[in-house]
Amino acid sequence: MVRPLLVALCLVAGLGAARALAKDPAPPSKPPRVPVAVARANARGNALLADGKFDEAAKAYREQALKRPENAVLQQNLAGALARSGQLEEGLAASQQALRFAPTPAAKAGVLYDLGNALATSGQLEPALQTYMAAMLLDPDDMDARHNYERVLRELQQQQQQQQQDQQQNQDQEDQQNQQQNQQQQQEQQQQEQQQQEQQQQEQQQQQQEQREQQVQQAQDEEQMNPEDAQRLLDAMLEEEKELQAERNRQLQPRDPRVDKDW
Repeated sequence: MVRPLLVALCLVAGLGAARALAKDPAPPSKPPRVPVAVARANARGNALLADGKFDEAAKAYREQALKRPENAVLQQNLAGALARSGQLEEGLAASQQALRFAPTPAAKAGVLYDLGNALATSGQLEPALQTYMAAMLLDPDDMDARHNYERVLRELQQQQQQQQQDQQQNQDQEDQQNQQQNQQQQQEQQQQEQQQQEQQQQEQQQQQQEQREQQVQQAQDEEQMNPEDAQRLLDAMLEEEKELQAERNRQLQPRDPRVDKDW
């Protein structure tokens, strides 16, 4: 990520040089002659840049840029290659050098325009936006810089909207997962309670069955029970068994699961 301080230094250098331009002597009527070595370096670097070989292009530009730091075009080309290859801080330094020696505000705006393109291509949208703005301040008639500025601004806004949508979607998914987890915990708790009730009921039935068997055995041992008493005891045992069976059926009826209300 490009540090904002470096971007600010680059922009300030360009604007400061533009303000001091009025004190500089007028440029010569004929453009200065470009040395053969510089022309070859630019041509070779431009070809590599067109092929997408950004590292090799930067190497081709750098060799002559170190020998001729005052050549604004060479520094400008080097800055673009470095920025596209991911060497953003070095690219900013080369841009500062190009801004220092660019002869006119339009030339300085061109340096910033190329740097903005390199930053935008590498995904550094906010620094690119600032760079395009600086180019427009130097050259208000630069429609290419204005067009790219508006395009990058729209892309930034779309990214922000997408981030907000993603955050909302993640929050909704998290809320849904929490709700499902709470419902599952409630169901597991209800199942556990039902199992405990069934176990208690079975234990109670077993105890009652053992008590009835003991009563029958005791009556048989004493041999004091007449037929009427035996019939009454049998009827009482049957009635008690019916009541227990009815109670067991009521407890085994499924209950509606508790669901939290969605307020």
